[in-house]
Amino acid sequence: MLNKPGPLDADEWEVMRAHPLLGVQMVAGIKSLGGAVEVIRCHHERWDGKGYPSGLAGEAIPAGARVFSVADAFDAMTSDRPYRKAIPFDQACQEIADGAGSQFDPAMVDAFTAVVPDLPDLHASLHDRGSVDSPAPAIPGSVDSPGHANPGAVDSLGHANPESATLPLRGAEPGAGPLRGARARSAAGEA
Repeated sequence: MLNKPGPLDADEWEVMRAHPLLGVQMVAGIKSLGGAVEVIRCHHERWDGKGYPSGLAGEAIPAGARVFSVADAFDAMTSDRPYRKAIPFDQACQEIADGAGSQFDPAMVDAFTAVVPDLPDLHASLHDRGSVDSPAPAIPGSVDSPGHANPGAVDSLGHANPESATLPLRGAEPGAGPLRGARARSAAGEA
């Protein structure tokens, strides 16, 4: 259905509306993803209560799901889909602003608006990557994991393109990426 070039019919929409609950079933038994379960379940709920799967409204929607719903909607609008082309960045920002108080928590829209100046470079770096096999693009403001820099690589926009771009942890020392323990060794190619 995600690759269908035209609109979904009623039965297909029913299946699509089930995806939050299917996502919950997929991750519910994974202890490390326990905190994500309610975000997955509630990311299509709407501030006005007209969302799914439960019709939650306002503060009854978990805060993480309210944040994610804005990010998910923005990404969906600014990404090409089989059934439509991406809309322009400014138009997507306006759609988010217009949804404050109906689709989205107004406080989350305010937070989104505060980071809008940084979004074009970040969004372009994530969507203008070329092939799937190409290295991950640099993320503006990211901190490279030690030993993973590839200073000669650049993405399609000419931004530095380290082999392993990571977002910094809040309060972390410069150069300290979020990978720890076995995950860090695995990412570094160590046993």
